[in-house]
Amino acid sequence: MKVLRVFSQDEVIKDFQDGKVTSLAVETVPVSYKRFVETDSEGNVELDENQLAIAIPYDQMIIKTLEGQYYTANIANINVSVDMVSELDKDGNAVNNEDGTPHLIPSVLLFNSKRWPQYVVEYTLSEIKPSEPWSLPEKANAKVIIPENWDDYKYGKSGQTTIPMFEKAATLNVSVDEQMKLITKFIPHYFDNWTDKEKEGFRQDLDSFYNTLTEQTTVTDLPTSIDEAADFYEALMQVIDPSFRTSLGYNMIASLNLYAMIPEYFIPNLFITNFIALQRFFDKYDLDLPETPKRSKWREHVMYYMQLCRILYQFRIDNDLSPAELCALMYDYAQRRANDESTPLPEPAQAWLIGGSSSEGEKNATYRFWQSNPDTKKGDILIHYEKYPVKAITAVWRAEENGIIDPFFWGYSNTYAGHKIDVPHITLDELKADEFFKNPDSPVGKLINKNFQGVNGWTVSGEDYRHLLSIWQQKGFDISKLPHLYAPELPKGIVIKLEKDVSNFLLRPMLNSMGWKEHEDYEPEVHFKAGRGSAKRPDFCLHITGQGEDVEAKVIFECKLYMKNSKEIEANFTQGRSYARWGNAQILVLCDKQQLIVYKRKNGSFDRNKFETFYWKDVMGGNPDKFNELKEILS
Repeated sequence: MKVLRVFSQDEVIKDFQDGKVTSLAVETVPVSYKRFVETDSEGNVELDENQLAIAIPYDQMIIKTLEGQYYTANIANINVSVDMVSELDKDGNAVNNEDGTPHLIPSVLLFNSKRWPQYVVEYTLSEIKPSEPWSLPEKANAKVIIPENWDDYKYGKSGQTTIPMFEKAATLNVSVDEQMKLITKFIPHYFDNWTDKEKEGFRQDLDSFYNTLTEQTTVTDLPTSIDEAADFYEALMQVIDPSFRTSLGYNMIASLNLYAMIPEYFIPNLFITNFIALQRFFDKYDLDLPETPKRSKWREHVMYYMQLCRILYQFRIDNDLSPAELCALMYDYAQRRANDESTPLPEPAQAWLIGGSSSEGEKNATYRFWQSNPDTKKGDILIHYEKYPVKAITAVWRAEENGIIDPFFWGYSNTYAGHKIDVPHITLDELKADEFFKNPDSPVGKLINKNFQGVNGWTVSGEDYRHLLSIWQQKGFDISKLPHLYAPELPKGIVIKLEKDVSNFLLRPMLNSMGWKEHEDYEPEVHFKAGRGSAKRPDFCLHITGQGEDVEAKVIFECKLYMKNSKEIEANFTQGRSYARWGNAQILVLCDKQQLIVYKRKNGSFDRNKFETFYWKDVMGGNPDKFNELKEILS
């Protein structure tokens, strides 16, 4: 039996019960075509020989009223029609047939400046009677929220402030001011580089999108499951732009308004330019983020949001949360403790150029979200070129996080820049006149010849950076205040060519020198039972307890030959975290031929953006303080 689920006004059910009506008519719109009529793979309505939409052949309807009552009805007949209206020419005059009668065309709906056919699907119903609620998905996972801690927040001052904000945002009478307040509260830097005119344009778009959704959709168009919500969202984004590229820029506006209409399935996306907060939440509760789409896959970028909604919907069901409570948990509760913690910046291994024009507010900023190279690592040096109006290098920043490939951002790869140091300006004219940068092998020289077009994420060689330091020094600046590149080296006499060399020539000797013995204190490839007969085998485990299915390890090591960028580090973090989860480890260490990246479990979880970096040259005899610091962490 094929069942259609719809929402309806309470008055409609009363009219059925009183015998005033026997059918329910649904006016289809582009965002709901797929639920009611047959469509092709591109979302176009399929037509019969009479040029009418082909209705999906449902047998039964389950109706939920806006007051929360449920009814079932058998579908006796389905009829599709379209209102016919007179065609008008460009001057607004009626177009006639040869016999002088008006030329009729199907009624259309203007949606996002495009005309869409509006079909009416009429369902003749019988035997309408009260029924049980339509079923929610079954709980798929155990609760992961600690009830005592969550209740302290939920019923405390913070929860009683934040949860009502999201409850109001989940209603159709939410104001634009209230939606704007959510953005500025949970993404404080979002509007930092916007002009007043740009902010007003955003407000108008937010209001216009809300009006379009509420005016051009009816109660029966609303999705009744997470699958229908995904179809609804995809159709909406496809209406904005069939290629989906422009649609990506509407995600925040769409999500805030969809949350106002249908909070059961949609979240307000306050992770725009704030992707690190999303990573932090998913890490805290051991959720797996969807894979980031490739750069030009615009549909996949747009639908990434819906993948999140699907995961978070199940998470909400599993943990008995309301939509507003889920939002408060994500954007406030889960972020609070993490924002108070910090880890030292690693030594800078690479310098990069970033740039653009800055507003007055940005010029005074000390922390910024900026487009960067995906290979940027936490601690790297970011040299800022001011394109307009000064056309000069003006500041040196540090990367506060690894380069983030942000699925919600056109720039694709970004980082958070901090530790700003203003430096004497080196103008474009000065750079062009400098003999050093006329060297064809200089990466910065090549960018100078392009007038800094494509500046963001441009590689700066060690020689280039040292020359910039010398220019600042000549201008009277104390360059001891600036970061200097750190060149990690292997201990003398060690050559690493293969992944196993990292284990054999670096990790094993280090553990031995710290006083731990193989097969007593540490073991390679310990098996952790992971359910359904599968097993997890990390490269090395230290401080092992228990046996068989009860085996655990305090420290887990994953060894790779070389993790060249943040994407590879993140992939290995995800794998290592899985091992650590099954082994109940408190420390996760990722090793390659240059470094050891150390993550500590805090409040029951690992945060991919909270780590400490150690270099082999330091811990293998070059720096006793670093050796002892690492040993204490691993003990």
